[in-house]
Amino acid sequence: MPLLPITVNAGVADGIVRNNDGTATWTQKGISVHFAPSVSDIGKFATDALASFSTTNIQVRDDGTLRLYGGGRQYWGRPRFESEPSLSGGSGFQWNAQIKRLTYTDAGGKAQVIDPVLVYTSQVEQTVVGLGTGWTMNIEVDGTLRISGPEGKIIKLLPDYEVKFNGTTGMPVSSAWSAQDGKVYYLYNSAIVPISQGFTLE
Repeated sequence: MPLLPITVNAGVADGIVRNNDGTATWTQKGISVHFAPSVSDIGKFATDALASFSTTNIQVRDDGTLRLYGGGRQYWGRPRFESEPSLSGGSGFQWNAQIKRLTYTDAGGKAQVIDPVLVYTSQVEQTVVGLGTGWTMNIEVDGTLRISGPEGKIIKLLPDYEVKFNGTTGMPVSSAWSAQDGKVYYLYNSAIVPISQGFTLE
């Protein structure tokens, strides 16, 4: 899925670059076109997803992020660019325990991995940087959150697909980070209602 704007910079080398936000940039002769990943048939995906996750609406962001919501639930994910023949023998969603990711198989038998994503990346990054000197944050291509701290400390967190309304998690509304049931939760400062996303330590 191509994105605007198309940029021109003679100093950029030819090739394809994967960006931290999940998009990719293809450059040829100084002209760069940006792309977001997408499923092959968004209509079929929406039908399968809404039925599988008991939601009623789907939203597609410019960076390819998919948000399923409705019925008091919401899920966030983003498909990878690559697809491959499915080994499951049927269309729909499957859980790949080896890579700890959802996969979606379309009607043509092509499977794509759906990676979890942060709801508001800038909020989490601001909180991490606010921990003090030497703290930084990176998002790996597979959605893993990589937090680097002083003295070489590295923390890897895998986001949950499901994002919960704060009232369903029991988390204190005054804390950005909290631990519960073996997970770390981040409380987003949402203008509508506080929402929390769980993370598993990798």
